[in-house]
Amino acid sequence: MRETGINIITQFRQRWILYNLLRIFLISAGIFILVFFISQSVLWSTGLFIITGLGLILFLKPFKISEVSVSKHLDNSLSELEHSSWLLLNSSHETSGLAALQRMKVNDTLQQNIGNTRPPIDFKFPILFFFGCCLLGPIFQSFGLFSNFDTAKGEGNEIQKISFAPIDSTIQKSRIPKITKQEVLIDFPNYTGKASVSTSDMNIKAVEGSVLTWKVSFDTIVESVYFNQSGIIEKMEYKNGEYTKSETLSSSGFYNFKFKDVNENDYLSDLYGLESISDFAPEISVSGVDEFQTFNYFDEKIIDLSAIITDDFGVADAIILATLSSGEGESVQFREQQLNFETNVQRGSKRVSLKRKINLDELEMKPGDELYFFIQSTDLKSPKPNIARSETYFAVVKDTSSFGAGVEGTLGADLMPDYFRSQRQLIIDTEKLILEKNKITEKEFKSRSNELGFDQKALRLKYGQFMGDEDDSGIAITDEDELSSALKNSESGESEKDLLKDYTHAHDSEEHQESAGLESEEDEENPLHNYLHNHSDPEASTLFEKSIKTKMKDAMAQMWDAELYLRLYEPQNSLTYQYKALELLQEIKNSARIYVHRIGFDPPPIKEDVRLTGKLENIGNYTKQDELEEENKFASIKSAISILEKIINSEYKLTEADKNLFEDAGNELAEFAVREPTKYISALENLKWLSEGVVKSKSELISVQSRLIQSVNKENRLPGNSLNYRSELDELFLKELSTND
Repeated sequence: MRETGINIITQFRQRWILYNLLRIFLISAGIFILVFFISQSVLWSTGLFIITGLGLILFLKPFKISEVSVSKHLDNSLSELEHSSWLLLNSSHETSGLAALQRMKVNDTLQQNIGNTRPPIDFKFPILFFFGCCLLGPIFQSFGLFSNFDTAKGEGNEIQKISFAPIDSTIQKSRIPKITKQEVLIDFPNYTGKASVSTSDMNIKAVEGSVLTWKVSFDTIVESVYFNQSGIIEKMEYKNGEYTKSETLSSSGFYNFKFKDVNENDYLSDLYGLESISDFAPEISVSGVDEFQTFNYFDEKIIDLSAIITDDFGVADAIILATLSSGEGESVQFREQQLNFETNVQRGSKRVSLKRKINLDELEMKPGDELYFFIQSTDLKSPKPNIARSETYFAVVKDTSSFGAGVEGTLGADLMPDYFRSQRQLIIDTEKLILEKNKITEKEFKSRSNELGFDQKALRLKYGQFMGDEDDSGIAITDEDELSSALKNSESGESEKDLLKDYTHAHDSEEHQESAGLESEEDEENPLHNYLHNHSDPEASTLFEKSIKTKMKDAMAQMWDAELYLRLYEPQNSLTYQYKALELLQEIKNSARIYVHRIGFDPPPIKEDVRLTGKLENIGNYTKQDELEEENKFASIKSAISILEKIINSEYKLTEADKNLFEDAGNELAEFAVREPTKYISALENLKWLSEGVVKSKSELISVQSRLIQSVNKENRLPGNSLNYRSELDELFLKELSTND
């Protein structure tokens, strides 16, 4: 019994200790995350994590929680224990009979109610502290706070001092002056907001436009120190016991140092890298706007524009540039307008969220007008800022009533009727009828569908008149009396042939053949038949050219089918033909547009005395011949390869011309070294030594020659079919060989 009670207390004590350790871990983890975002250093973050954890353990002392403390907490938390849980800690031999009974009761009560209490640990502060650090860390990093607290540079790598080697191998045993101080001061551009950074690492990585200042000093007096960058050698200035050189970083490259001691001996350092980080243009993300939008004239014409602009060093300004176009053809007019966002851009913010509601009515846009707009943003870069612009967006106010002034360029009258928009209105009314079908009675639905069919017929007949059909193209409106008499005749038993006689062509009947023969005889007798236009014949209409006329006939055919389904009370099926008719009408409208060149061509005058004579004596052919010399790329590298071959195979003595050639070859190889520094940096250093007259070992010369050959092979080859086939495995194998060569 005692073992069961004491086990419960022991387990509760262990849980109490575990909660304390979890609280310590949350606070320490928050410190780790915050310091990592500030310093970008895992070493610093881990160190502070360990220090914070150990400090809290020493302060809170979680392992000093005793079973007596647990007993007191249980007595205060559970009234059912009657402040008797301490009896469970005593031995059964130390208690009286009454105390033993009470201990048994407390043991049973504790087993039943132990789940109703928990260790007195409050997790609110540790959790809030942890998430607060997770939130503040990225904010400090994005706003560049504590930017001068740069510990990530060179982390895990020891800063190497500048080492010099004599150019003349005969002075190897003499004492070489040593560097006592090496420092590079990086002054970032003012617009970046970064503080100046001082480092002793000669491999520099900085923002483009930063001012770099090198400072070196020696343990002994030297004659002069030179700074060599990409073949440009400049003497460093001696000031206050230090040699200094300042330069504005404009591009990536390599550099090294060279000095001359008091004995006129020359020494050369290794190559170091310069990496220029470009300031990129702002990035613009637009949401809430389609690339192409159309509005009806009576709609609410508002464009809700939202944009998020980000930049690595801060946004300077952002505006909306809009262009409005109105009119058509030669009368088109453009109007540019600059629109501002609802809130001003906070200059220097690395992320800004902007909104603007563009009201097309406020821009005085009329039907047919178009709006083109895009967002333009600039950053803080000086003197010339980076400019970024978004995609161009379009907004159009639909125009369903205005059309071109004519179909033919030679016609001065406005021949386009006012009925082009009626087909669109019929579509709108038909769609409205379909939507209201379940809300209206069947009688009203059929009545409205029939009325739309009549309107479709009237529109079709109007187009027939416009094309030159002076009659109804054989489609007449039958009177009610004629219709009733026809129905009576049908009911009285007259043959169906007589009923359809007026509406069909009996090609096999004698009457039809005789009438056709009479008509042909009349046409032959009329001598003016071939020179006149029969306006009652639609085929003789000459208002349109053939292509437009064909499209118009197709549109009328679609209107016929649309009318048919409207009469059959099937407006849903009629919509298909109505849309096809509208599409054909729009094509007719577009084909009527006339395009005129703004700038004409004035041909040279033609001599009338030789025109159309066919004489070609004084006409000669024009020929031109040019000789283009192909640029010899990497000429110095190719020449250096042959000289290296001589040095490797024989005792070849370098001349001054060879030294200059190796220096030029190094400048050409620097282009490849910037892109692949790990591959070409060693060859570049050896070329530098060769340009100073120092010949390295044979193995190093072979390695330099191999790298030079690889760089020359990267030239663009002439297009052609490859005669050799290599599998993908072979290509990977050769690539690995060239990498590890």
